[in-house]
Amino acid sequence: MPDTPLTVLFVDLPPQLREMIQQELEAGSGVTSLTTEADELERTVERVRPDAVVVPLERGRPLPESRRLLEERARLRVLGVGTRDGHSVLYELCPTRSELGAVKPNEMAAKIRQAISQQVSV
Repeated sequence: MPDTPLTVLFVDLPPQLREMIQQELEAGSGVTSLTTEADELERTVERVRPDAVVVPLERGRPLPESRRLLEERARLRVLGVGTRDGHSVLYELCPTRSELGAVKPNEMAAKIRQAISQQVSV
């Protein structure tokens, strides 16, 4: 885990899932989480400058606002939460999608923290 605090921005995730992940993230030291709506995404990213943005996937695809973010901010870590066979799946979104693995909702925070840490330490 890096010494500098990390900021994670959640965009339009289902409230119950988002709250569960936020509680787990914030229980560990050095992580702050914020929420925003998709139509405020670009302004919020500009103002907050998060280390990662977590977005929902609809039918395996990110929201249009998320795709724009990927195109305009290549260094920002964008993670997508989707479902497959009734399980939550976390993806790292790039111009192409990279699966980070199937995870239980209570394990999602640890996976997000791990994904951010790998990016920050490079």
